[in-house]
Amino acid sequence: MTLATTGQDVVDETGDAGAGLVVTATALLVLSVLMSIALLVPINSRVAQWTQGSVPADRKQQFGRWDRLHYVRVGVIITAFVPLVTGRA
Repeated sequence: MTLATTGQDVVDETGDAGAGLVVTATALLVLSVLMSIALLVPINSRVAQWTQGSVPADRKQQFGRWDRLHYVRVGVIITAFVPLVTGRA
């Protein structure tokens, strides 16, 4: 909700010139949140349920998958700030 309000404020300040860029940035930031919820949280939940004796043999692959998804999410977030800054200029 805060993201949408901030995006609307930027559109109001910049007019139509930066509106498309702000919408793009907002969509990318929403995508990063959805990635967190749909992809990263389930992995975190599985790891939280592990006990000393129940750690699976493929734990390194699961940690690697989480790391890769995290790096993609961070890339999406960084990419979102480019059109946001450009839209504000």
